[in-house]
Amino acid sequence: MSEQQNDWKEDARRRMTEAAEEAIRLGVIVQMWRIVLQDDNYEAYLDACAFEQAEESEP
Repeated sequence: MSEQQNDWKEDARRRMTEAAEEAIRLGVIVQMWRIVLQDDNYEAYLDACAFEQAEESEP
């Protein structure tokens, strides 16, 4: 295989990995909000807000 073919395949693998990591992160956030609503729990709401804010401030 040529170097160009390897480059685009590596790029595709990297992008797939990044997308999978983002999907997992979003799944965690969705589950967190689902628990907040199911439990009707204000403390869980505050925790979820803090978690989301911390996530947004990470580089």
